[in-house]
Amino acid sequence: MNDPLAAACEICGAVQVEGWTCESAFHQMLVWEFSDENGAGSVHHLSVLCYHLQHPQLYSPQGLRHALDLLVAFESGATPEQVREEARASLKERTWPIRGSVSAGFGTYAHPVHWTTHAPQVVAGGSAGYVDRVQAWSTSILTALRNAGEL
Repeated sequence: MNDPLAAACEICGAVQVEGWTCESAFHQMLVWEFSDENGAGSVHHLSVLCYHLQHPQLYSPQGLRHALDLLVAFESGATPEQVREEARASLKERTWPIRGSVSAGFGTYAHPVHWTTHAPQVVAGGSAGYVDRVQAWSTSILTALRNAGEL
């Protein structure tokens, strides 16, 4: 049950669910994905992208733009393999950093984004059904970004 006194994430606004913070939930996702518990590895590309899109300062401004393009591609049905193949040449020539830093700048959204699903909610359901919850999380992020005018 949610603790009404639990601090919300300062970046995305997520409240803790069953003790999970955004960061601890993300780390749990990685554990499930790298152990491929219940096929969790199949959505690694989405979980990393979703977590980072809800915490845009982890990206540089250019990295955030690239991540938004990736989300659209994945939600349009592209596979990680297809995206990697298409990006192979362009990423070799990339002159901008993906990660946010003092020198590169930090990704931000021009408009407030109202997220309906966060990492703690995805993890709180356990490993059973995780793949479906990550896919739904990805779709909810795309919808929230479109509703905010970010795409």
